[in-house]
Amino acid sequence: MTSNDILTNLVLLGLAAAIWFGRAYLVRRRRAKSGRAVTVSKAEQLTTTAGEKRTQALYKHADGIEQFVDKSAHPRELIGQADFKAAVAILNGADMSADEVRQYATGANWQLACAALYVLTECPERDQMAQSVLAQLGQMRPWTIYFALLYFTSLNDRPAVGAPIALAQLWWRDNAILLDIFREYFDRRQKLEDMVTFGGALDLPSRADPTHIDWVLYRIEHVSADVLRAELSQWQQAHINRPFLASVGRFWTQAAEDDLLVVPDEWSDRLAEAQGRASASPRSCHWWQAGSRRRVGRSSRRPRPS
Repeated sequence: MTSNDILTNLVLLGLAAAIWFGRAYLVRRRRAKSGRAVTVSKAEQLTTTAGEKRTQALYKHADGIEQFVDKSAHPRELIGQADFKAAVAILNGADMSADEVRQYATGANWQLACAALYVLTECPERDQMAQSVLAQLGQMRPWTIYFALLYFTSLNDRPAVGAPIALAQLWWRDNAILLDIFREYFDRRQKLEDMVTFGGALDLPSRADPTHIDWVLYRIEHVSADVLRAELSQWQQAHINRPFLASVGRFWTQAAEDDLLVVPDEWSDRLAEAQGRASASPRSCHWWQAGSRRRVGRSSRRPRPS
């Protein structure tokens, strides 16, 4: 065998060895990837299964809560009920994020919303969720509103005392349990020494019809309700009902052409009288001041809403 033949054989052996090792490497790599994929798949499956079991358990407890509520007299009775406590324990678990609890608190299932709101009273991030909970108050049921008000009083940065009432629905005034819930809420805010005010809630687009707000406050019969009624009255007198006035006339917008207008002398007295009536001071609110300073929440002189 010549030296050239030996060299050729060595090259061929080297190529064969390289091909063999390359294939072995690829096989090992595929097996490793397959193993990792199986591991990840099993982990995801376990996570999904745990989440499904948790959801199923929550809705099972929600059914128990609903059955209990049908026989109960007040929302506070829920706190010691077995299904409610079990739902609270699940929602308070380490695998539940604060945002997930908020979603339950503002969700369509009112039974779980009650439990979630109760959990939020102890949540470290609870102050960050106040506006989203408040925004849903007008769509909540009485039992859920009870726990929402408990949640508001647990906050460090609490909404204005009158903010929930600013979202009043007309049916609230005829619900005896809900009126009692708000009396308890006002008592808790008094103990916290919070100032009784709407705090700008009347100027928000989400504000309810002022007539609905006034009726609910009138039916609550609490000194704080009287204070808020006085503030509502002053707010109404300071704000022009533009939609109503526009339905019977139109607003005058000043323009340069106004200098060309001529006002007959015989109109002067009538115009002065009309302007005086329009700028007259608002009617007195002494009915509230006298009663509230004596800390009297019920009075035969409390005016009925118009």
